[in-house]
Amino acid sequence: MTARFRPVRSTLVAGCLLTLASVCVSAAPPKPDPADLVKASADATGKLGPATIKITVTATSEPKPPASLLFKWNSPEQYYMRDTQESDVTETWVNGKETVTYDPEANEYARNVPGAGKPSPAELVNYILGDLRQPENLKKITVSEIQYESAPAWRLTMKPAAGKTQDYPTLVTLIIGKKDNLVRKYGMTLKSKQAFAYIFSYAYEKQPFPAFTFKFVPPEGATEMKPEEKADPAKEFVGKSAPDFELPTLDGSPAVKLSNLKGKTVMLDFWATWCPPCRAALPDVNSARKAFADKGFVLLTINNEPKADDVKAWMKKEGYTFTVLRDMERKASSAYKVTGIPTNVLIGPDGNVLEYVVGFEGSEAFWATLEKHGFKK
Repeated sequence: MTARFRPVRSTLVAGCLLTLASVCVSAAPPKPDPADLVKASADATGKLGPATIKITVTATSEPKPPASLLFKWNSPEQYYMRDTQESDVTETWVNGKETVTYDPEANEYARNVPGAGKPSPAELVNYILGDLRQPENLKKITVSEIQYESAPAWRLTMKPAAGKTQDYPTLVTLIIGKKDNLVRKYGMTLKSKQAFAYIFSYAYEKQPFPAFTFKFVPPEGATEMKPEEKADPAKEFVGKSAPDFELPTLDGSPAVKLSNLKGKTVMLDFWATWCPPCRAALPDVNSARKAFADKGFVLLTINNEPKADDVKAWMKKEGYTFTVLRDMERKASSAYKVTGIPTNVLIGPDGNVLEYVVGFEGSEAFWATLEKHGFKK
């Protein structure tokens, strides 16, 4: 069929077509603001009701079974968590009255251990969203609508400013369910082309889990660990004199004795090249070393990996030149009761411990801790 043009009505027809086109265009909903999506996701996780939640952590650099967290969740005061890392399993029961942690392999349990049951889903999401909340990063986020596991979702993509080290992220991706605003996936690709991801799945419960779900019943033969064996190291060390040590250096320069650095602010960073949170923290740790060197700030990283040449090669590849101390007999690790890495200890000029932090909670938290003691980024 050939359309016939009628001159008398051409202006009116054209006007109608233009009007219809504008209606069609305006009918498409605008993409949400990244800041609103990030806030909505944090709020939704904090209000999460009864559900079974599984969080799987994968990393292309480590051909091992993925780590995972499994929650039977009623609320932040009532949940069960199973933490699996390779063959290591830890179970935790939280019921509002007590927190019990159980090691099935050792058949040992402990009550009210500081930090047990962490991170909860809300805490993990807040950690993930921490850097994305920064105003300079929000400006770099692009939002697109996608289908994720057959459901509508928002994909937030951010390309950070270029970093020098191989562990610097070049791409960050966050997928949020469109219907419930819950995080479905958080992924990061590093300059080295390595990548890791947190993958979230939720199975909602019609009714809250019964109370017995969150009550620990000791298995036959289980041993209860004494509270003092599970002491909070931060309470034990902060405000007290830092234990002294002397350790050799990775590069063969003279050994370092901590007490010789009295009068300076010293940061101890216990780490390993194979530890993803350690590697994630190092860009900030190294930046602090450079930024505050003229203010009497000294960084001592402490490593006990068996092959020194492998650590040297990794340092060279990443472009790091900070001081690495070799703690092969775990003298410093034992003195500071390091049970997990990264562990970061800040020591004041008077030789007393100012901060004792286990794990890496993101750049924002790292710099906020230093700012408390006069080191502003």
